[in-house]
Amino acid sequence: MTLRRQDDQRVPVIAALAKEGITLELVKFSGHTQSNQALADTELDLNAFQRIAFLAHSGSLC
Repeated sequence: MTLRRQDDQRVPVIAALAKEGITLELVKFSGHTQSNQALADTELDLNAFQRIAFLAHSGSLC
């Protein structure tokens, strides 16, 4: 994903993560159900739409 001007606040976070050896890939979905399904299918490690209810249902919340 190419970062545009409106995404500039993410650039320092991505750079800081890279220094720690963490690669962040931003993936856009057209709806929250798609991102939750990708998370449930372990195609993603996390998403911006995670909620307590989803984490509890998926077993990710201890």
